[in-house]
Order: sequence, then structure tokens, then C-alpha cells
Amino acid sequence: MKYLLDTANLDELRELSEYLPIAGVTSNPTIVKKEGAVPFFAHMREIRSILAGAHSVTVAPNVLREIFAKKVVKDAVQAFADDWSDLYGGKTLAAVDG
Repeated sequence: MKYLLDTANLDELRELSEYLPIAGVTSNPTIVKKEGAVPFFAHMREIRSILAGAHSVTVAPNVLREIFAKKVVKDAVQAFADDWSDLYGGKTLAAVDG
């Protein structure tokens, strides 16, 4: 069973992660806004450090656009795409794994 929490409260996350196998959190702007005027990306890094084994964070599309607009992310995505193309050409993951 996966637990995805609808909270961005750091104290709640610390407490609940002691008892539950947290798979991730929902971090839409409404949920984060409940925490007051917190710096969004720093807050997400803190959540990530609390939930080091988590695999999922749900964010709003506008937040993803902000993330993917950053040069370091664009460069990382392009490097991955270049490496994939060098190794596998036009093959999809299913074709490579199958």
C-alpha cells in the first residue's frame, strides 16, 4: 500500500514518516499556501530530505513549467535525451526493455 499525503506541513511529515511508508506528497499551491509565506523550492527540498525514500510528489502544471524552464534542468533533460539517442537511437523504453 502506498501512502500519499495531502500536506506540506514539515512537522506532520516528520511525524508521519516515522510510522508510515510514505510514497509521496501532494504539493499543489493550495496545500503549500496553508504553510504561510514559505519559499516554495526550499520547502520542497526540505520535504524531499524528510521523505528521502518517497517516489512521488504531485505538483501543479505551472510549477512544472517553472522547474523545466530552469537552465540546469533543461541541460539535464537534453543530456539524458542525447545519451538515450546515442545508446538506443529512436527506440522507446518498452522496445529496449522488452
